[in-house]
Amino acid sequence: RGDILSVAMRQSRGMRAAGLILLVGSLLVAHSAAQDDIDGCGGFVRASSSLSSSATKPDLSTVHATLLSADGVVKSTAECSPNGYFYLPIYDKETYTLKVQGPPGFLFEPSQQKVSTTDGLCGQSKDVDFTIVGFALAGRVLSYGSDDGPEGVLMTLSGGDGAKSTSKTTKGGHYSFADAKPGVEYTITASHPEWKFKKASTKAKLVFGASEVPETFGVLGYGVSAKVNSDALMSFTLHPESSSAPRPDFLSCAAPTGGGGGWCQATSDAQGNIRMAGVPPGSYILKPQVGDKVDMSPSQVSVVVEHGTVLVSGEFELKGFAVSGKVIDAEGAAVAGAEVLLDGAKAATTNAKGAYTLKVGKAGRYTVTAAKQHHSFATLEKYDVSPSLVRVSSVQATGYSVCGRVAFESASPAKRKVTVEGKGVSQAATTDGDGAFCFDGLAPGDYRLSVAPVQGVIVTPASLPVSTRSGPVLDAAFGQASLHIKGRVECRAPPCEGVAVRVSGAGAPAPTKTGRDGAFAFLNVAPGKYSVSVERAGWCWEGESAKAAVVGKDDTTQMVFRQGGFQASITSSHDVSVTAAPSAGGAAEPLALTKGKNSVCMSSSSDYTIEPHDCFRFGKPTTFSASAPLSLVASEGKVKVSVTSPSALASLSLTASASPSPVKPGKGKAKNGGTVYEFTHWVPLGGSSVVSPEAPGSGLLFNPPSAEVRPGGAKGCSKVAAEFKAVGGASFSGVVSPAMAGVVVSAAANGREVGSVTTKADGAFQLGPFEGGVQYELRAEKRGYTFVSDGEGGFRSVKMGELPVSCVDEAGESMPGVLLSLSGENAGFRQNNRTGTDGSYSFTGLEPGTYFLRPMLKEYELSPASQSISVQEGTNPTVQLRAKRVAFSVLGSVKGLDGRQDKHATVVATNSAGTAVETASTEAGGEYRLRGLKPGEKYAISVNTAPSAKHERATPASVDIVMGKDDKKGVDFVAFRRPAKADVVGRVLAEREHLSSISVEIASAGNPHSPIQTVPLMVSDYFEFHGVPRGDYVVRSTTTLDKRGYKILTEQVKVHVDGDATFAEVPFSAVPRSQSDEVGPVSFSVLVVLVLGAFGILNHKEIIEKLSSTPSKTPSDQSYGINPVPDQQKKRR
Repeated sequence: RGDILSVAMRQSRGMRAAGLILLVGSLLVAHSAAQDDIDGCGGFVRASSSLSSSATKPDLSTVHATLLSADGVVKSTAECSPNGYFYLPIYDKETYTLKVQGPPGFLFEPSQQKVSTTDGLCGQSKDVDFTIVGFALAGRVLSYGSDDGPEGVLMTLSGGDGAKSTSKTTKGGHYSFADAKPGVEYTITASHPEWKFKKASTKAKLVFGASEVPETFGVLGYGVSAKVNSDALMSFTLHPESSSAPRPDFLSCAAPTGGGGGWCQATSDAQGNIRMAGVPPGSYILKPQVGDKVDMSPSQVSVVVEHGTVLVSGEFELKGFAVSGKVIDAEGAAVAGAEVLLDGAKAATTNAKGAYTLKVGKAGRYTVTAAKQHHSFATLEKYDVSPSLVRVSSVQATGYSVCGRVAFESASPAKRKVTVEGKGVSQAATTDGDGAFCFDGLAPGDYRLSVAPVQGVIVTPASLPVSTRSGPVLDAAFGQASLHIKGRVECRAPPCEGVAVRVSGAGAPAPTKTGRDGAFAFLNVAPGKYSVSVERAGWCWEGESAKAAVVGKDDTTQMVFRQGGFQASITSSHDVSVTAAPSAGGAAEPLALTKGKNSVCMSSSSDYTIEPHDCFRFGKPTTFSASAPLSLVASEGKVKVSVTSPSALASLSLTASASPSPVKPGKGKAKNGGTVYEFTHWVPLGGSSVVSPEAPGSGLLFNPPSAEVRPGGAKGCSKVAAEFKAVGGASFSGVVSPAMAGVVVSAAANGREVGSVTTKADGAFQLGPFEGGVQYELRAEKRGYTFVSDGEGGFRSVKMGELPVSCVDEAGESMPGVLLSLSGENAGFRQNNRTGTDGSYSFTGLEPGTYFLRPMLKEYELSPASQSISVQEGTNPTVQLRAKRVAFSVLGSVKGLDGRQDKHATVVATNSAGTAVETASTEAGGEYRLRGLKPGEKYAISVNTAPSAKHERATPASVDIVMGKDDKKGVDFVAFRRPAKADVVGRVLAEREHLSSISVEIASAGNPHSPIQTVPLMVSDYFEFHGVPRGDYVVRSTTTLDKRGYKILTEQVKVHVDGDATFAEVPFSAVPRSQSDEVGPVSFSVLVVLVLGAFGILNHKEIIEKLSSTPSKTPSDQSYGINPVPDQQKKRR
């Protein structure tokens, strides 16, 4: 405990504070600071006022607190101290559920709470409290022969007074009655519309503190239901998974007949329902009782009966019978790969021999035909198909396709007319964009193809004979008949030999090179449009390429390319305009470089040098030529910083994170009664520098204290990037008595520490300067002491009691990291700390009284598990603990597909019963540790890939281990994250005339008034939002229509984004207002204003007197004062 001295600082420019007030912190508060390093949750369980009215305080050590992960896995549990205090360590920074549980029948409010180490009560080191509000009569209903039970059994409580109450069992068969009265004998009855009980009622009496019904209720068995798709009644039997298990005598289901074995038998009804009753928990196989000629699917189903009625998923289905047939061509040969259609649906595919087999559900008349690309087939209409049918009549081809292509590479891709003629046939078709054409369904016979004439193109062949007697024709082809392209290259220094010349376009010839005279030629080129270009390494051209249209019979012979200069390559780190000076002399050439690789055309092949730049510093080299490329790196950019001081400063400098030594200013300039200093600071490009001015011995502070600056680039280097102003500050000094070293004295403003100092042997301290005009609190702290104000700006120390605690393992070695939870019977005292590397910790600053100590360390049994300790003034009792390890850990890592560590992945340990018993989250480096796994137990270790988890799969999917008496390491995983964002698309249901006035907004459901994206509709009613994070949102429409002229009707739509695209429809209606709609609201508002104005005029004197009599709050003129600490601030961990 301690006193708080507050300071109200009133300070003008350049003057120190007029007074100070000190905050003296108790040693108890000092210990709470140490506890901030411990992640955990604690609080009190207390009896309600109606239950704790007696003078005797209840012993609450029978109540347990349990911490569960988001997946329901128990992370840790602890008994309460007799005074109800509990504390649970937390190893992973997540959100948990904290719940309390007492002996059967204890009722708590709340029964559980959400907690987190990053926010809420736990994150703020505050208590999470629970209240006992009453007791209940509790019991269980179990499955007969099992230690687990069903939920949903109706339990009825009947008393001697005739009153009745009901309750239904929860998971595990638990039930309770909260309204039972102590001392009354009750009858409890169990009932269910389907299930039978070994015993359906019992008697029990409630006593104070809750009572558990000693006798349990046993359910003899549960219902099993399934479905069969069949026109006939079918018989089914249920067999135990272990075929040797004898049939129990208590079974109430019908026993199988006919010697097929099994425990239960049932026959489906007219609707195909199969029902069996009274089946005890276990694993079974449900089988249909059918012969070999009936095709039933599936042949059997596995059924697991747990503690409730089972509805078998899916259904049994009677498949039917099979018939076969053949598909042939026009000449009777087999057609392979044809699809056989039964009533228009694909039913089979022919094999190499043209044969197929059809599976038919029931007999009847069907339409049978075949389908294959480029074939036409006859159809068997209303064909009688039955199990007695030996073979379906053959389906024969009646026609084929004739297909081909017209390829005019040099001509435009216009569609061409193709004609086919034959006996009794004359058809025309038009080619597609690729020149392809096709005639379908031509009867077997001989035909002739031809292409309509094309201007400027000679078609070959003129006509093409084809035959469809043996099948389709797919390779009919027409082409065109060629021309010349000629030209020359003019270079700066002949000969111009070896320049590459290329022709681009459909059907272009191979590239060529120029001769000594620079001439080139392409002969016999197909008519068409082409692009001709030249290329030579290191040269640039006046025109990169020239285009020549080569169409019809005309040659192109006058193409000329001229060399423009020599090509150089410069890779620049930034967009920058520079000048390059030739080493041989001459005018410098301007270059506008963009970030990345630049190809520049220089007039000379000699070397060039980049000239200096005012805003950048370039790294070496800066020389280039056509044969020597340059990587130009702007390494630093110029930044300007200014400092304004009320007077000249002799020792001003600028500390910069990007400079190894302080930056000195230029000469100060007088301005507006002060002095302005400017600094020039070079900062690496792409980075930043944190700069802060310093003026030792001046007593000045700078506002802001520091600033982060970045280079402004070529256009921004002349601007001042950061401005500082020097202002006067506040300082504090005093003495700790008796004088001692090691006392930490700190100053805080608005709850945030602004500075601290540690005293030496003389006990003196000095703090500041700090910002003026602010109230500060001073606190003194040292372990083993509490401090109070001496009234003169210093502190007086008082020594408190201690409780040393040490812990060793079975070998006598020190045990570090043991969590020690100490709570007191007075004023809600509690502290939580860990033993150090030597296995010990001393609780200091203890007031006389009784304390309760509970040690905790996961994977260890600690003895004594808890104890009560009396601390008297002047005495220091000691506690010795022993630790025995009873569980161990699995350690490993989780990485992403790219090999990077995956932070905050959840790893789960599942026992052999399939229950998740431990979870752990990976740290920043991807490592995890699953604690508390018992030796000899089998576990499956896996990454959580539930639908709500961050990952959708991992490899390996699971690792099976048998835990030994040591930690298992190296259990590593590669995990694949779920998509974090998705699109939301939809449409607005509005009249088209209003669309241009509508915009659509999307906002988080938790903050619906702050849109995260907005899109206008324009001319379409469709909208879409991209990259929306997973979660719940609302989508709504807004409009620019005048609400005075329209009645606007719309509503917001809720959507859930889970990684897939989400669709939403938003209603919108705008109805023109009538004349009465427009006038009414305006008239009413005007009337209200007139009434209020009249009232103010008639009563203005009374209103003025009332306002003038109201007391005003003005700041106190006292420069300092002592304010006691409220009790709730004293109770700190």
